[in-house]
Amino acid sequence: GDNGTDLNHYRNFVECVRSRNADAITAPPIEGHWSSALSHYALTGARVNRVLEIDPATELVKNDDEANSYLTRKYRAPFTVPEAV
Repeated sequence: GDNGTDLNHYRNFVECVRSRNADAITAPPIEGHWSSALSHYALTGARVNRVLEIDPATELVKNDDEANSYLTRKYRAPFTVPEAV
């Protein structure tokens, strides 16, 4: 059965890839993104020592360039991320 362990998530992901049935996924990737984003925002708030207001449309901190600078990093070639994906 599905008891929520990591093993079941990995198994489900592999089964979906093999079957090419995206509808069978038990945890959509966006949920993982949102969960980890909350941790990143919390850590960033602690680093700048203030409460952050997040713009849900852009997923950036409103009016706070310093805090936004912690949400990414400078990548070195060839390990870069394009501005628009």
